[in-house]
Amino acid sequence: MQYRFLDTDRIISEGVIYGSLGALLVLAYLVVTGAAFYITNGLIQANNPVLIALTLFAIALAFTPMRLRLERSIDEAFFKQRRAFESRLEQFARALTQSVELADSVLLVKQELDETVMPRYLFAFLRNPGTGEYEAFKDTPGIGQTDIRFRPESQLIRLLDTEQPILYISNSLTLPPELVSERARLAVLNTPVIARLQSGKRLNGFMALGPRGHGLRHAA
Repeated sequence: MQYRFLDTDRIISEGVIYGSLGALLVLAYLVVTGAAFYITNGLIQANNPVLIALTLFAIALAFTPMRLRLERSIDEAFFKQRRAFESRLEQFARALTQSVELADSVLLVKQELDETVMPRYLFAFLRNPGTGEYEAFKDTPGIGQTDIRFRPESQLIRLLDTEQPILYISNSLTLPPELVSERARLAVLNTPVIARLQSGKRLNGFMALGPRGHGLRHAA
């Protein structure tokens, strides 16, 4: 799904946390009241208001530290990969906002893709302010170079600009109907994944990623 209306990870995490806390609190209450009953030879009953008040006070003091410890444990056990991804994404966004030159920004994107997606090659198509066409950026080492360009009214640009942020093309023979007119250029590029670069409502360009290295395949 492109948009997640429910944060299922958060719901699961909080459900496990509060379920575990509830069980621990009930157990703690039973242990404390049971211990008080046996230590005092039945003098202090489990329904004693003073004992109940003291037990609840102790539980209230321990609640927050227990919740934080449980949350850390559950995150490390079940959501470690997602936390690592979020941390890496935050670092990448910070580095991207600090880059001044366009070549530096493209190089940062290329380095991140090389380390995560590992395409054999990639093209960075950026909008030419003078002509409005989308041309391959050639000022960054390691970026694929091609003379192919796309006009603003081309079907690929329209699709990226209005509907699809990411296109997955598994086979040039089974293109979506909207991209049939782009068959020749897409076949030359041979890039199974095309991801748009957008700021606000304007399409600034797109990244075209070639097949993955080491025999891996892009996931749709």
